[in-house]
Amino acid sequence: MDMIIYQDDVEYDLWLKLILGISVALLLVPGILFYIDGYVRDVSPSLPDAESRLGAILLFAGTALMAALFWAIMPQRLYILEDRIRVKLGAFSYSITFDTIKSVEAAKGLTTVEEIIRVTETDE
Repeated sequence: MDMIIYQDDVEYDLWLKLILGISVALLLVPGILFYIDGYVRDVSPSLPDAESRLGAILLFAGTALMAALFWAIMPQRLYILEDRIRVKLGAFSYSITFDTIKSVEAAKGLTTVEEIIRVTETDE
């Protein structure tokens, strides 16, 4: 195992947390409403209970899938090793060797993973 020189948790700003939270809530809130309609009381008389129950199950499954996907692909921890940087995601990790890094700058504004990789890797 390689020696860890430095490690740190990844911190996300408020805007990203809000965007991720709202995207999960956009599935969770209708799921709760369909659950109430199908199991507790008839909120929408024109919609059969069986369809409300199925809608609630599908929306809850979609919410769980989206939350699991966010957890799996969002970086959780960064490690600086002797010969590379390892980025620990929720479900797996990947490494960037120091040989491929051309420059390092602080991120400014909105940026994508493709832009970060394009800036940090050398053209070979």
